[in-house]
Amino acid sequence: MQTDRMHVRPPLIFIAPFVVGLALQHVYPLPQLPRWTGILLGALFVVPAIVLYVAAQITLHRARTTMLPEGSPRILVASGPFRRTRNPLYLALLLLYAGVALAMSALGSLALLPAVAVWIHYGAVRREECRLAQLFGEEYDHYCQTTPRWW
Repeated sequence: MQTDRMHVRPPLIFIAPFVVGLALQHVYPLPQLPRWTGILLGALFVVPAIVLYVAAQITLHRARTTMLPEGSPRILVASGPFRRTRNPLYLALLLLYAGVALAMSALGSLALLPAVAVWIHYGAVRREECRLAQLFGEEYDHYCQTTPRWW
């Protein structure tokens, strides 16, 4: 068994709690946001999430390296959104999760967002950081000192 592989893939880390939150909200109804309020609040998260995610993907593509967590990166990317945060893809997914939950008035799912953030941090980010430190050594150490993990 390879120790550098994630036990749970990132999409499941986002989808499972969202669905659980929807189910809980069905069993234990929560107040609903007014329709347009939820949509507008959701858009405030979804639009930047999409912009950040696409910018990070383009940056990785231009660097000709993988965006897959279990992939083998060719180089350490520290440009584009990676200048501001070491995890723009995960940050974008967290923003997207919040935005979709607000737009759907899925407050049960929104309540699980902190658990999702902790799960991502320990289930994916920390594992990837160990791998990148092994692959890129001092270059990665310097990157960590100059670029925040989240923002």
